[in-house]
Amino acid sequence: MDNFVAKIQKHITTCFPDLPAQISLDTCKNIVSYAIDKGRIYGFNSEYEICVYIDIMFILGKNFDTDKNKPWAQRILAQTNIPAGDRLSRLLEMALTFVNQRKLI
Repeated sequence: MDNFVAKIQKHITTCFPDLPAQISLDTCKNIVSYAIDKGRIYGFNSEYEICVYIDIMFILGKNFDTDKNKPWAQRILAQTNIPAGDRLSRLLEMALTFVNQRKLI
């Protein structure tokens, strides 16, 4: 798991350069652990799926999956008849659209 945490730490600092400070290894471990636990609820198990789930957490907020202002996220996550990777792709697409629309306001 430590190798995965290190990869995620590097990924976060590369993909989200506007974060106020570098994310510590301990913080990253907590993020990864939380994402693994939450991701498993929705059938996300691979490192790639967990990484995408973490990206979405950084885009929408830690508890986006229960946020009443983002019911579309809950609907996508609930579609368990759709493969996990497809749900994550759709969720990421919608998250980016959501954020971009908010920037326009």
